[in-house]
Amino acid sequence: AALQGCAHVIPMLEPPVTLVMTQMFLDTTRFTLLRAQSDLLKLVQASLLTPQQKERMYPQLFEALTELHKRKVAHLDLKMENILVDDVSSAAPHLYVADFGLSFVGVEHGEVFCGRVRGSRAYACPEMMEGLPWNPYAADVFSMGVVLHGLAFGHFPFNAAQADDPLYAKYRRNQTKGMRPTEALAAQWTSLRDKLRHASTELARMLNDCLTVDPHQRRRFY
Repeated sequence: AALQGCAHVIPMLEPPVTLVMTQMFLDTTRFTLLRAQSDLLKLVQASLLTPQQKERMYPQLFEALTELHKRKVAHLDLKMENILVDDVSSAAPHLYVADFGLSFVGVEHGEVFCGRVRGSRAYACPEMMEGLPWNPYAADVFSMGVVLHGLAFGHFPFNAAQADDPLYAKYRRNQTKGMRPTEALAAQWTSLRDKLRHASTELARMLNDCLTVDPHQRRRFY
């Protein structure tokens, strides 16, 4: 069922958990459980993160998604603004997933839904944008791939995963030709070719796990 407020998720996220509920809405009352220093979008836009800090963040994002999906919580609004950062000045900043207002909880892993786009269109999965049945966990995985891309390279892979977006249309064509996501990205972004060539094995694997157009080929985190 869709959550009416973030408070419904809290019982699902018992320690040890890599997530912290940051803004919990129940009726009209707001509770702040953590005051983080910033969010990923602001830090990336200001170029305040070193390559070494980013490398420490990549596995934290996957750990967070694993903890959510193992507990049958699909966030459905994963985006850079909802990844909060603490200890920004340290070599290993801590990440926290925020804003569970659109989340589904208790959904079976194979269940699919139809209907409107949930969350931010720039992060939404292709099947959701195309009006096809979508699985909430697979939708989260694609969104996390867009977050990873933004964190690593400072921009989105495309404007939105829909057919009338030229960048996405080219990306999709290249995947249908057998290219992996990182290869398809390098084919459409000349500025990324050297960066992808020298990207860590872990980052390349994460992008390939998440940014597949076919939801059945995306990695499962449960």
